[in-house]
Amino acid sequence: MKASTSEKRRFWAKHLRSQATSGLSKRRYCLEKGLGYSHFLYWFKQKPSQPTDLVPSQAFIPLALPLSSPIEIVLTSGIRVRVPQLSSSEIANLVKELTHEGTP
Repeated sequence: MKASTSEKRRFWAKHLRSQATSGLSKRRYCLEKGLGYSHFLYWFKQKPSQPTDLVPSQAFIPLALPLSSPIEIVLTSGIRVRVPQLSSSEIANLVKELTHEGTP
């Protein structure tokens, strides 16, 4: 019996989370877990269709920072952004824009 789309999504979401926290490259993680690298990349590039599909590293956690303290945001893609004096909603919008580049 074929796995349903939601089962596949859960399966790959679990592996995406695990790889993100493993310290291994995507290719190395797939080799060690016996996963197809091209399949992993396909699911890595998919946007979550529902908020419950988000990987924990993509969730926003409210922070209370002094306005004078610049912060550095490091995305899983390796992009680093240093921003001074932005509100939490502005930071959230910036991260959303950076992580969904090239989408309408």
